[in-house]
Amino acid sequence: MPDESPATTHPPLRFGRYEVPRDADGRPQMLGRGGMGVTYRAWDSELHRDVVLKVIASDITHNPVARKRFLREAKAAARCGGHPHIVSVFDIGVQDGEDYYVMEFLAGENLSDHVRARGPLSSPDALAVAEQVAEAFEEMERHELVHRDIKPMNLMAVRRETPTRGGGSTPVPAPPARRRPPKVVLIDFGLAKAADAQTTEVTSTGHAAPYTALYASPEQVDPDHAGRELDIRSDIYSLGATLCFLLAGRAPFEGTRKQVEWGHMTKPPPVDALRALGVPEPFVALLARMLAKRPEDRPQSAHDLIEELAAVRAALPTEQRLGVGASDSSVALEATTDIRAAAPPPIPGAATFAPPAAGSRAITDLPLGSVRLSLAEWRRARPGPLPDTDQDVLGTKGGSP
Repeated sequence: MPDESPATTHPPLRFGRYEVPRDADGRPQMLGRGGMGVTYRAWDSELHRDVVLKVIASDITHNPVARKRFLREAKAAARCGGHPHIVSVFDIGVQDGEDYYVMEFLAGENLSDHVRARGPLSSPDALAVAEQVAEAFEEMERHELVHRDIKPMNLMAVRRETPTRGGGSTPVPAPPARRRPPKVVLIDFGLAKAADAQTTEVTSTGHAAPYTALYASPEQVDPDHAGRELDIRSDIYSLGATLCFLLAGRAPFEGTRKQVEWGHMTKPPPVDALRALGVPEPFVALLARMLAKRPEDRPQSAHDLIEELAAVRAALPTEQRLGVGASDSSVALEATTDIRAAAPPPIPGAATFAPPAAGSRAITDLPLGSVRLSLAEWRRARPGPLPDTDQDVLGTKGGSP
């Protein structure tokens, strides 16, 4: 890797034409670190724009099979970059024997951080998220790609450009009955497959598996399925698990890594808890299908999922279809910014969303009721830091940032 030792003036860390600024102590400014590598915010010195640069982990770079898959997937992901709900991949390169790729920088907030800061989404906005991700899945299918790490942290709520009157700076408020849903973009797209060749070695040596267990499909965590190809139905399951988090503030199964993986393989999804939170029955029924244990029992393609989501949307009351009366969290999602909020301490005695097995490190959940909680009520009752990566809940090294 390029020299990261601090210099007197702390010059930027360079990867070709891309410059990564350093902190006051000389360390490169990271956005995150995970099983796939290290992510930085960088500056494109030729095109004068902010970008996101990810340096791929050495155990992938130095494995010929994994590296070949990474390069193939990165090129395919770049071909999908014009899609409005898929992050654009601008460039790939090698620096001192390490591979990296460069993505567009998105001004916004990932949905994990959004829920941590503001509480769960309303059903209409969670449905809007699902609709946009399903459109991204359809584009992925065209290029025969599987993401393999769908989770709240890999979904970005991107700030929309707000129109102004007469070229001035005063925003024009959208009519309440036509409030635009949040724009969501799928990031780290199509690149997790590069780690597939490392699965056996990685998990046996204590490194992160190429997925995040909290949102992984049964076929990803089932050792009997090791070595078999995954398809879009695996991503559909992970999207279902992600929607549970967006609607209720927690993943469907929690505990140790083994307990979570066992839950994905054997336990029913927590649909009764979603009903108790006021999620409409058609949406709950679709989530149950998305979270089916057998891939053949889920929507079979992105097109099928889009059609089923449209049926759910049509079944909602008119005001919910149009986004009227959205929760405080959903309103904030439309104009989200790069905000990080500290979570309050857990409240003892809160009800359990998905009862874990004995000995698990359970996190308490919001109380279940017949109506959706207000944001203030949820803040009082919710747990501490909400789970997204395996490290958050399982105490083990988790998915990519």
